[in-house]
Amino acid sequence: MARKNICMPFLFALSIKYTLRANAAMETANAEDLAFLCEIAALDGAQAQIPQVSDDLTASLKALKAMNLSTADSTWQSMFSDNGKPRAWEKAKAQFKGAAFENDWEKQWPNWLEAYTLQQSSSGTSKWLQQNPPPPPGYARDTAHAFINATLTEIEADEITYNDQKKQATETLPNAAKLKVLEALYGEGATEEKKAGAHTVTGNGKYASTCVTNGGKSVFNDMMCICGLQDNSASNECGKSITITFGTTPTDSIQNLKDACGDTQKTPITAAQLRALVAAFASKIRAHKNNNDRILHIGKVNSGNSACNGATGQLCVQYTKHFAKGHKGILSIPWIQKLEAAANDLENAAKAAAKANAISKQILAEAKNAMRIYKTTKPVLQVSNQQTKEDNTIKVNEDCSKRQTNSTCTADNNCKWTSTTEDKGKHCKPKDGEGHKTKEERELREQLMPKGKSAPKRKLKASANLRIVSRRVTLAKIPIFFK
Repeated sequence: MARKNICMPFLFALSIKYTLRANAAMETANAEDLAFLCEIAALDGAQAQIPQVSDDLTASLKALKAMNLSTADSTWQSMFSDNGKPRAWEKAKAQFKGAAFENDWEKQWPNWLEAYTLQQSSSGTSKWLQQNPPPPPGYARDTAHAFINATLTEIEADEITYNDQKKQATETLPNAAKLKVLEALYGEGATEEKKAGAHTVTGNGKYASTCVTNGGKSVFNDMMCICGLQDNSASNECGKSITITFGTTPTDSIQNLKDACGDTQKTPITAAQLRALVAAFASKIRAHKNNNDRILHIGKVNSGNSACNGATGQLCVQYTKHFAKGHKGILSIPWIQKLEAAANDLENAAKAAAKANAISKQILAEAKNAMRIYKTTKPVLQVSNQQTKEDNTIKVNEDCSKRQTNSTCTADNNCKWTSTTEDKGKHCKPKDGEGHKTKEERELREQLMPKGKSAPKRKLKASANLRIVSRRVTLAKIPIFFK
């Protein structure tokens, strides 16, 4: 009997030791899970990362459109002036009332006015026109205007695509990603104006429906489950004393969780970060065997119990149903789906930015080439290094009329010899199909189709319809004015 009495204190102490160790294990599991979920909750309020899209194109196109206006007919330019100030459509529309183009011009007017405003602007002590003077009136100005018009026609569709891709990359997709992150935290239906609400939890916020039946509704839903007791009393199973109130709007409970978590994220949200959080969460899910059942959860489940019941040692979230046949495992959890969708948006934003930058680079090359023409006051003579064997002083671009022998009047020079009896004299004429092009006209053609890296990759559209009249470039159709 004495021996039995001696053993009792030892057994009691051993019992207390293992009970404390078990409770510590419970607290450790829940505290670790809370610490991880706090990392995700820290995304609240963070901005989505916005990829870099070049702005060089915007400024260059504005300048090119101002140059287009500066080379246009003076009557056209004067339409946009109201005593030296930009003329609003409201003042101009009466002049065009009833015209077939009235509706189209009303849409285009703000863009034309933007070009006029830049043209009339000043930087420091000099005006834009002083810094970017148009070519002198006549041949050079008409050439520049025709070429700029044709270039703007070519790049118009690409500019629309560029603007669309830029908006997708810098506004639409990052904003969509930020909203999806918000819905991951607070539940589908959350907005910046109303984050927490009935959409955050399920089943009137009762423990069983919130944590067992509908685990994964939102990040804060799951945080409430692993830290809050069913009877709404304070619990320290997450390492700190936290009070979670089930069955009511979860606003106060969420604030208590935020206080326990601490600081929020200060850096922009990235796709790689979201993917990493999803992968890390997958490693946090634990399996618990209960008879023939397998319970998948975070938090703590006591041995022998098949569900989280909200009592001490039984605070957990069940994800078992998301791993059942016909589901996609972790990717079936609602708030995980939102994080995945947000990551997709951010990756697509990066792709849109890359596409916008590629288009920008191509358009910019063409715009700069058109600007080069604007700044050219006379044609740039482009001659071949290849000279004829008969007369090395005669260039291939010279007028056929200067070729006085049939040996120098050849198809290689776009000329043909018209006499069948004479081999000298004024019998050299332009080759069929070339028209009666003069030296100046051929130089213009060379200028409009420059060689080398600066040349546009695409040919001029037929709609520009350039033709030569009295050695000056004009448009065969009504001039086109661009956005």
